[in-house]
Amino acid sequence: MALGSGFLHRRRTGLVIRTPTLARIAGMIAAVAAMASSSAASPLCEKQVLFPRDGATVCRIPSLVVAKSGVILATADRRIGSNHDWGHDTEIVLRRSEDGGRSWLPIQVLASAQGVNFHSGPSLVDERTGRVFKFLKKRPASFQRPTDFHAAMVADADRWHRWGVGSYVIHSDDSGATWSPPRRLHLEHPDTTGITDVGNGVHGIQLPDGRLVIQAYCEASKEWQQEHDNASLSFLLVSRDGGDTWDRGAEWSPGYAAMEYGITATADGRIYVNQRSLGPLRKVAWLTAPDAGTRVDTRPDPNLPEAVCHAGLHAIPGHSPGGVRILFANPAVENRRGGYQEDTRRMLTVRMSDDGGRTWPTARLLDAGRSGYADLGALPDGTLLCLYENGPEHYDDQISIARFNSEWVEATAERESGKR
Repeated sequence: MALGSGFLHRRRTGLVIRTPTLARIAGMIAAVAAMASSSAASPLCEKQVLFPRDGATVCRIPSLVVAKSGVILATADRRIGSNHDWGHDTEIVLRRSEDGGRSWLPIQVLASAQGVNFHSGPSLVDERTGRVFKFLKKRPASFQRPTDFHAAMVADADRWHRWGVGSYVIHSDDSGATWSPPRRLHLEHPDTTGITDVGNGVHGIQLPDGRLVIQAYCEASKEWQQEHDNASLSFLLVSRDGGDTWDRGAEWSPGYAAMEYGITATADGRIYVNQRSLGPLRKVAWLTAPDAGTRVDTRPDPNLPEAVCHAGLHAIPGHSPGGVRILFANPAVENRRGGYQEDTRRMLTVRMSDDGGRTWPTARLLDAGRSGYADLGALPDGTLLCLYENGPEHYDDQISIARFNSEWVEATAERESGKR
């Protein structure tokens, strides 16, 4: 199989200027104000299933972005005949909406090959060019456990790299209708003897200066583990040329789940990191810059319960000029036993922060049932989106999308002090 093989792509295929009178301008302003008032008085929350279970085949790892055109792109891993992370073929699949999430086009398959377990990485939009990126990881389906895979990589990394193990990126210049062939990313870290890859699911960000930033991680070397008592590292990948090349940026030692964290820019120019932990609280950090050489330690956030599960994070404009409101969504159940526990994956809750993630005074339950991984986004008109795992029996029975607005979150939201 050639390097570029193993991926299946399905394509679908005389000016007169009149100056308005003051009265007309006043009328226009009044109409806009009336529309805004009407919108503010009408809380919205609608849900629908996008990726249903098909027998033993399930979809997991939601990733959500809105293209510059306004088209919504929702991607997931379709695990063939299993809901486990390893030991089966997995495809990367996409659904698109061209009408603000009211209706959805049929599933597109972005990556598929026999004997390959594709793992979804971040999605990303370059707002300058409109290009949409989807990152993914290629793994052999023959490995039943991650420990077996990591041991094989340490024992004979060259063999598996020749097979195609690694991170890849595809891109679309037409809002996800068609996609480029895959391009392999050659990711390296000086403190690893194992895997260096893009992160899991969710989405990256673009900074005000145009730089693109996504999540990455590596399994640390024995020397690093001995010095830092940590088997993994989280770090950012930064592109200054529109995604052509990627440089290693800021890094930290998370202690757990190095590949599962969200990032967003704050109003004061920093990058807020929100990371999965072993519970009972999320771990967070604020990076002064995304660049290499920046080191930071994460700390528990007493305001954010941790179900030991990936979470959604997204920023929208705040109420004040230049302000930023951060949205966060996860199952709001504290896991005090450590590690994965299915019974804590429930009660998906959306929270809002207007101070860069330091306090979360506004929260509202989005789904009272079983729920899991989530991602967040927003449309140009301010409509908010949450793509999340859920189900009547298990948290990963299906992936649904919720369309809602800030007015709905704030209408009957649970008001919290922001402290515990």
